[in-house]
Amino acid sequence: MGVHHFDRFSATRIDSFISKAMHQELLSYLMSDARRPVSVIVDEASDHMCHHYLVVLIQTLEHNRAMNYFYRLIPIGSDESAEGLYRAIIDAWFDEG
Repeated sequence: MGVHHFDRFSATRIDSFISKAMHQELLSYLMSDARRPVSVIVDEASDHMCHHYLVVLIQTLEHNRAMNYFYRLIPIGSDESAEGLYRAIIDAWFDEG
C-alpha cells in the first residue's frame, strides 16, 4: 500500500485535496456556459452544538436531466434573517474569487 497510509493524518489531507479539486472542477463546469440553467437550493441545519449552517446545493441540467451538486456548507452566525442568509451566500460566492 505504501508508507503514507501509516500516517494518521494522511486520509484527512487526501480528502481535503480531492475535495478542493472537485469543488474547483464544479465551479469551472458551471462557469463554462453562461446559458446553462442553474438553480440554487438552500436549507438551514444545526449540529449537536447548536451551530447553524446553510447547506447550498446547485441544480443544473446535464443531458436534459436535473443534477444536484453540493456547493458548500456555510456557517451562519446569529443573524438567521433572510438578509443574513442572503449575505452569507453572497459572501461565500465572492470568497471563491
